[in-house]
Amino acid sequence: MVEPFNLSDPAKAAIANGIAGMTSSLFAQVVFVPIDVISQRLMVQGYSGHASYNGGLDVARKVLKQDGIRGLYRGFGLSVMTYSPSSAVWWASYGSSQRVIWNLLGHGNDSNGSSPSQGTVVLVQGAGGIFAGAAASFITTPLDTIKTRLQKRFL
Repeated sequence: MVEPFNLSDPAKAAIANGIAGMTSSLFAQVVFVPIDVISQRLMVQGYSGHASYNGGLDVARKVLKQDGIRGLYRGFGLSVMTYSPSSAVWWASYGSSQRVIWNLLGHGNDSNGSSPSQGTVVLVQGAGGIFAGAAASFITTPLDTIKTRLQKRFL
C-alpha cells in the first residue's frame, strides 16, 4: 500500500508496520478487555462493597446478567486509545530501525548477495526490539498515566 509513495525503505516499513500493529491491537482488545474486566473483578472481591465470585465464569455470568455484553467491554475505548498507539509505535519503530541497521551494516537494497550470519540477524532483531521498546515507552507512557488516573477516579 505504501509502495506508490516516494518514501525511504525505513519510512515505508514504519508506516506499514505501524498500521499493522495498530490494527492488530484493536482486534486484540476484543479478546483482552473482557479478560481484564473479569480479572479486575476477581482482584477486588472481598473488599467492602464488592461482590464475591466463584471464578472467572461466575464473574462473566454475573456481569452479563447485570450489564449485558456492554459490561464485559467496559473500558474498551480507553484500552484501544492506550494500547493501539503503543503497538503502532512499537511495530513502526521495530521495522524501521531494523531497516536502518541493515543499511548501516551494508545489507540494504544494493546488497552484494551475501547472507548475514544467524548471530547478526539475532543482534539486529534484538537492537530493533530495544529501540522499539524505548520509543513506544517514551511516547505512550504519558497516555498510560492518563488512563490509569482516569480508571482510578472511577473505582
